[in-house]
Amino acid sequence: MSHQYTDEEIIRVILEQRRQRRRKMMRRRRIAALLVLSLLILGGCGAFRALHHTGDSPDKTKNAAAAKTVKIRGTVFIDAGHGGSDPGAQALNRTEKDDTLRLALAVRSALKKRGLQAEMSRTDDTSVDRAKRGEIANRKGAKLFVSLHRNKASQGQGVEIWIPSDDPKDSRLLAENIMKELKSAGITEDRGIRTGTLPDPKDDYQENKTPDMPSCLIEFGFISDETDNRLFDEKLNTYGKALAKAIDHTYQSLYET
Repeated sequence: MSHQYTDEEIIRVILEQRRQRRRKMMRRRRIAALLVLSLLILGGCGAFRALHHTGDSPDKTKNAAAAKTVKIRGTVFIDAGHGGSDPGAQALNRTEKDDTLRLALAVRSALKKRGLQAEMSRTDDTSVDRAKRGEIANRKGAKLFVSLHRNKASQGQGVEIWIPSDDPKDSRLLAENIMKELKSAGITEDRGIRTGTLPDPKDDYQENKTPDMPSCLIEFGFISDETDNRLFDEKLNTYGKALAKAIDHTYQSLYET
């Protein structure tokens, strides 16, 4: 015989079912809330790590992104003197070919930030014929040519710059701009801008003879002088930026005005 529920029992059953449904609904809401909170926490941590993984501020991050998109305005040529089997000058446990390469790489990096593509005669310790360096610059379509060297003597300090013997005004402008920026960066002595070669003012160094564009050869301090060497090491990046600034200003004057 089936049990007949009273009205009171039926009400209790209905109320219990409602309570169970409410408990299930509350559990679901709590679970959903926990999931949302977890996602928010994880997302925030990810954004924090993305912003701080290099220790950069938002402004630095923007600047870094902008640096990657600098428009290339033109091409110049940076010649790291000597190299490979040709060590250049040697003194005080230093070799000219090593110093010129270090400086050339610093100049190339600084030029890139200014939108100038720097082609190079060499990027490592390899031999390149002196006469061919200007020819390479010609093939690359470079607009300016700068050859980096170091001096040597029993006595002597400072920087001197050599330009072609016929004293072309554009090469002199390049040399003057370079010397100005190097003096601002700090050198021991301005030894002047000279034409031709040391033995013969009417002749030209190979680096000034073959390029079709304005050119100069820089004797960047004396490798035989301790003060010049100390400044070369301490101010390497500063000198690189100074050279890049001078090259940039010359490029603007000759090709962008």
